[in-house]
Amino acid sequence: MSDFKTISGFRTQSLASDPSPLLEGQIFYNTATNVAKITILETVTTNAWASGGNLNTTRRSLGGAGTQTSALAFGGTTPPFSAATEKYDGTNWTSVNSMNTARQDLAGAGTQTATLAFGGTNPPAAPFSAATEKYDGTNWTSVNSMNTARELLAGAGTQTSSLAFGGSNPTVSAVTEKYDGTNWTSVNSMNTARRNLAGAGTQTSALAFGGSTPTNSAATEKYDGTNWTSVNSMNTARNQLSGAGTQTSALAFGGLVPPATRQTATELYDGTNWTSNPTGLATAREVLAGTGTQTSALAFGGRTSPTTLTNATEEWTGSITQLAVRTITTS
Repeated sequence: MSDFKTISGFRTQSLASDPSPLLEGQIFYNTATNVAKITILETVTTNAWASGGNLNTTRRSLGGAGTQTSALAFGGTTPPFSAATEKYDGTNWTSVNSMNTARQDLAGAGTQTATLAFGGTNPPAAPFSAATEKYDGTNWTSVNSMNTARELLAGAGTQTSSLAFGGSNPTVSAVTEKYDGTNWTSVNSMNTARRNLAGAGTQTSALAFGGSTPTNSAATEKYDGTNWTSVNSMNTARNQLSGAGTQTSALAFGGLVPPATRQTATELYDGTNWTSNPTGLATAREVLAGTGTQTSALAFGGRTSPTTLTNATEEWTGSITQLAVRTITTS
């Protein structure tokens, strides 16, 4: 019978223990256990929320932008209405310069150092706001307002190329506007008018999901830069949720199923279907903020009961197919 050296042209290594790190295709003989082994690669998918650093200002109905390790939280209510702004470095939140207009139920887009905040409410001064502000990493500057003042809307895109959609003023709205860095322009409306919805993606490739019509909704629509198209709905109809990601790789989390069930539910969208994740947020909540991607998202703030607000932050690591080396005994 041919031995391994005759077949392969080289000898196997004899080692007192398994090597570290293991490498793909590695063949060796463990003299301690008296077995020959070969290493192969297999995929391991992880989906989980983990605790992050708490916000300094506990609040709900706030806006968010950026990434999991470089996020911005702004506005909301403590109560009263807040202009507070904080930045997140992946571990801690730090208070920075406040917005010019304190408000809740607003939307945002962009990065930690180039954010756009728009819409919201601050009764009685502004029952429905069209105010828009941009953040440059240090200061907030008021810029041209939206055409339609509204609260409870969603946003997508960047500071200079944003999309605002849905909301309420005071009736439920399907209005959509795009921002070019200077002005807002009204474009084609969504198919389903709703408020308290979530959004993801870019100005020309956005996703709108959930909300209330005012009936609780699981509706999902995609935007191609011109038109909105209805696509497959979420598994859990809910409003006051948050989201992250892109049009073809989105994440939905938290929210409210009326009359009073705050959600931990987390769903992933692959461009066609929504899939419910077995585990959800550690803190069930509504009117929270979120940002990031489908594989690296951040959830922060919100309300856990009609009278209880939270400053909890959770970090999502999800749908990552990573190469893991396993050792297979061959003899």
